[in-house]
Order: sequence, then C-alpha cells, then structure tokens
Amino acid sequence: MLSAPAWVKLLPAFRYDSLFLLYTEVQTREVAVTDLTARVTVAEERANAAVEAKDALTSSFNQLEADREWMRCHGIARIVQAIMDAPKTATGLDLVKERARDAGFKAGYNCCIGHMNIMSKGGYTDERSGFHGVDTESLLNAAVASFYDTSLSCVEKLDECLEADYVDRLRMLYADAEEEDPAGGAQDDAGTSGTK
Repeated sequence: MLSAPAWVKLLPAFRYDSLFLLYTEVQTREVAVTDLTARVTVAEERANAAVEAKDALTSSFNQLEADREWMRCHGIARIVQAIMDAPKTATGLDLVKERARDAGFKAGYNCCIGHMNIMSKGGYTDERSGFHGVDTESLLNAAVASFYDTSLSCVEKLDECLEADYVDRLRMLYADAEEEDPAGGAQDDAGTSGTK
C-alpha cells in the first residue's frame, strides 16, 4: 500500500483518511495519464509514418501518370517514327512491295492465260512472261521473312531503354520529342480509338 507524505500525518484523523484516498486516486490517475500519453505518442508516430507513406505513394503515382502521358503524347510516336525512318525498314519494305507486285503480276498473267485457253481451245503458256519458271510466291515469302528478321538499331536502342526507368531513358533517347511533332501534325486524339 502507498504511504502518505509526512505532512498528511499531521492532520486530524478524519481528514487523514480522505486525503490519503484522494492522494492514491491522483497517483492512479497520474499512471493512467502517463500510459495514455505513451499510447498517444505511438499512435502519432504511426499516423506520421502513414502520412509519409501516402505522400510517397502519391508522388510515385504522379510520376507514373506523367510518364504515361509523355509516352502517349511523345514516346510512342517517336518510336514508330524511328522504326519507319530506319533505312533497313525502307529497303525491306521496297523489296516486299516489289516481290508482291511480281507475284501479283504472275498470278494475273496466268489467270489471263487460263481464260484465253478456254476461249481459244488452248495453246497459250507463260513462256513469254518474264516470270516463266520463277516461283514468285516463294520469293515474296522470303522477302517478308527477311523483313521481319531484320535487326534495326533503333529497336535495339529501345530494348536497352526498356530494362529499367524506361521513360527516362526514352526521354534521353528522344530529347527533342517535346519540341517537334513526329506524328505529322496529329493532335490530341487523332488516330486513337477515341477512348482515354
């Protein structure tokens, strides 16, 4: 049991008991207040940590939103433009177009010969054609396969950028992306599905 201070014992006996009870109650409440203060301090620390975590998440979210907007407005158009401007792309597409034209010409020529043979009872062949004995379909398929297998330096640079912090690396790769409009003047949602 708690002992009362010395000055309390000097008081008359009837006041001594009530003062002692009051004194014990004050000490009990002091302990409760100290405990409550410690709990409030811990709760405040947790609340501050939660606010800091929320601020960090908000900052990360805002950065992701800015990166997405940059990719949408500048990055994708620059990537497509780099691929389309690559000399190997133009050479490969020209070869595919030439082979497709040759295959189409031979198919049309042979179709025409077939119609002529029906009307004239045969005798026409593709010997006079420049494609006699040439497998134009195989040449077309080879040109398409070659085009898709072509390694483009701009795509290799893009692969390097996609390892980590890809938007920052793409911004460095296409530093002038915000100054020019690589999409040929297309603004806002031009060429998109209309949804954001």
